[in-house]
Amino acid sequence: NVEMPDHIFEDMFNKVDKTDKGVLTSVEFVDLFNLLIRRKDLYEIMKKHVKNGYKQTMENIYMNRNELCKFLQRQTQNQNAT
Repeated sequence: NVEMPDHIFEDMFNKVDKTDKGVLTSVEFVDLFNLLIRRKDLYEIMKKHVKNGYKQTMENIYMNRNELCKFLQRQTQNQNAT
């Protein structure tokens, strides 16, 4: 469930509607879905735990295997400490 004002949804829809016909291809649908599930809270967490995270945008940030492993280890340690 994604709650947002209609005008924001329409802006997102129009951004991915490459043919400008008001209908989406399967590729455009996936693009819209990816826009809808983008989470700023996860982006903020990732920025703190990846190399040069504060220089990466929400669209291109990534976590490599080692960064993910370290992140998960820290979370496990934090849970065990409480």
